[in-house]
Amino acid sequence: MRRPALVAAGCLLAASASLVGPAPAYAAGAPNVLPAVQQWIPGEGSYTFGPGSRIVVDDAYAGQLADPAATFADDLRSVAGVSVAVVTGTAQAVLDGDLYFTLGSTDTELGDEGYRLEVGPKTTASARTADGAFEASCTLVQLIHQSRTIPGGTVRDWPRYRERGLMVDNGRKYYTTRWLASHIRDRSYLKMNVFHWHLCDDQGFRIESSTHPEVVSMPHYTKQEIGDLLALARRYHVTVVPEIDMPAHMGALLANHPELKLVSASGAVNHSKIDLSKPAVYTFAADLVNEYLPLFPGAVWHVGADEYLTPDEYANYPQLQQYARTRYGAGASGPDTYLGFINYVDDLVKAQGHRLRIWNDGLWGGAKVSVNTDIEVEHWADAGMSPDQLAGRGQQILNANGDYLYYVLGTGWKPDPAAMYSSFRPGLFANARTLAEGDSQLRGAELAIWADAPYAESEGRVASGVSPALRVLAQLDWGSPKPATNYSDFSVLADAVGHTPGYSVDFRGRQLAVAANADGRLEAFALRSNGAVHTTWQTGVNGAWSGWLSLGGRDVRAPVVGANLDGRLELFVVGGDGVLCHKWQTSPNGTWGDWRSAGGTALSEDLVVARNADGRLQVFVVGGDGSLYTTWQSSPNGTWSNWQNLN
Repeated sequence: MRRPALVAAGCLLAASASLVGPAPAYAAGAPNVLPAVQQWIPGEGSYTFGPGSRIVVDDAYAGQLADPAATFADDLRSVAGVSVAVVTGTAQAVLDGDLYFTLGSTDTELGDEGYRLEVGPKTTASARTADGAFEASCTLVQLIHQSRTIPGGTVRDWPRYRERGLMVDNGRKYYTTRWLASHIRDRSYLKMNVFHWHLCDDQGFRIESSTHPEVVSMPHYTKQEIGDLLALARRYHVTVVPEIDMPAHMGALLANHPELKLVSASGAVNHSKIDLSKPAVYTFAADLVNEYLPLFPGAVWHVGADEYLTPDEYANYPQLQQYARTRYGAGASGPDTYLGFINYVDDLVKAQGHRLRIWNDGLWGGAKVSVNTDIEVEHWADAGMSPDQLAGRGQQILNANGDYLYYVLGTGWKPDPAAMYSSFRPGLFANARTLAEGDSQLRGAELAIWADAPYAESEGRVASGVSPALRVLAQLDWGSPKPATNYSDFSVLADAVGHTPGYSVDFRGRQLAVAANADGRLEAFALRSNGAVHTTWQTGVNGAWSGWLSLGGRDVRAPVVGANLDGRLELFVVGGDGVLCHKWQTSPNGTWGDWRSAGGTALSEDLVVARNADGRLQVFVVGGDGSLYTTWQSSPNGTWSNWQNLN
């Protein structure tokens, strides 16, 4: 992935800018939900959820609404702690306290996912499809989570964009099925409807294979586990888009297939890319695509197709040009071979009733071949064709703007939710390229979690780090009037809405460290929610505790403390950019100095400190690549060495 220079590396200190957008046209007193509703008309009275409340499904649509109603009942039980009966009946059978669901709405503006809520002593949810009824239930779950009583009124709500997504890089980093399931459900809770599953990369191929078991990495998911997650996604109205990345990022696939690797004219072997001039490559690709397409019921198949070769690199592989001229005629070039491969996979995918999607950066340079216009393009970088050029060709486009929507583990390349809330919109692409909001070719926007340093952040760290930006994106993708004029106020709303019922992710990691000062007084160090370190200490030996004092820092993690030979405490943390940072007392039992960087790259939260027999402190940490690294004081109380890899 290309890295734009967006975030300065460093430990800790700069705070996010407070970015304020124009005042939104949002109705006063509207329901406190996320994303905010499109329209709200206050009414009389209120609705109260209680032990006797029922979900009443219009018997004319019982078959279509049975699954959404059952899921709604389960979520209400998690939120309210009571079992809710699901019954069928007519509108006349609805009692006070009931929640009535029906289809057949003639309100065409609602589309497939919109709904209408009429909130009163009896609440009615009407929609055109089961998807819309499900979205109505998400709104009600959020409201009942906050209060059992909902003010009376009418909601009309619908999404502006068809796709509202999250991508997870599982090729580089293995996530537990519990983590994946929680994030599928949490996306649904926020009305995000796409889970893009990047299942392979150079570091791993994470799915069981019967046609090519030799390519499968450990750990990986069985097809049964995949099926269980897909069933959960269907239940929560989330479409899973699988990605098997080709013809680059294939290191794990090619580890046991050296005969398929791309080799330059000078004999240099590219271990992550396939040689598209070899017929066996096409058979290999077809085996994998045809094995997995039936497993995934969603309409879209993602083949990646990113970062194969730059314009200058094709000259190093003359076999690609020769293949192109043999297949496409005189004047064809190396890029034609690459573009032709994409069209080849498109034909495989269409044959089984799916649509193909690719990343955008390789779409340039063909002399004889253009990608098929039915191929959807996910646009992350200002390379290849621009969004307006793609739209002009009739290409459907999904925005994955790397300037705003990339979360890269172990680096400072992270989304800034305040900047997103103020400045981003789904029609704003990388390097300020644009499409008009509501352009018929624009499908929506997606946030991507990339694991370039897979061990640098735990599952919980990733979940907590990406959560604020995902809540902003949910709002922007839905496209309703913003419920707050600035991000600070929006975050209060987001905190009130919380996570999906039953959300099961360990956010915290290590939050606390304790050490004894030279005079015997204990001192405790704790992380606050913003990643700053605070400390408190005994005012006397065995005595009472002081108030909390901030030691600064931003987005740090995994605090550990060591005592220098002269008694000065030294505090170590991993910064948000994956660098080891430390500060120390200026004298034993004394005040604290400034933060300093001790170096390192993409360090994880697995961090310990110990003191050698001669009094020198030594730090050990697992790097983003999984190796164990260490650094030590060159003398007691002294400066620190360069890092050493112990693996």
